[in-house]
Amino acid sequence: MEWNKQFKYDPVKPLIESNNPAIFYFTQRDLLQRNVAAPSNSLWTSITPQRIIKPAGTRRLVESPRQK
Repeated sequence: MEWNKQFKYDPVKPLIESNNPAIFYFTQRDLLQRNVAAPSNSLWTSITPQRIIKPAGTRRLVESPRQK
């Protein structure tokens, strides 16, 4: 884990201590390169992922001022 030597403090600790299961999972998997179990379905049903994967037809488009 040589990449973190360039920081004044260890950025991993606050990420691991986060109450956010997505941040915890991806920190373990991507930054610490640990084998971790796939996130539970509850991770994918939280608000942010649902906004991302919401079907395009149900999104409300905002009209640009240039289109008026």
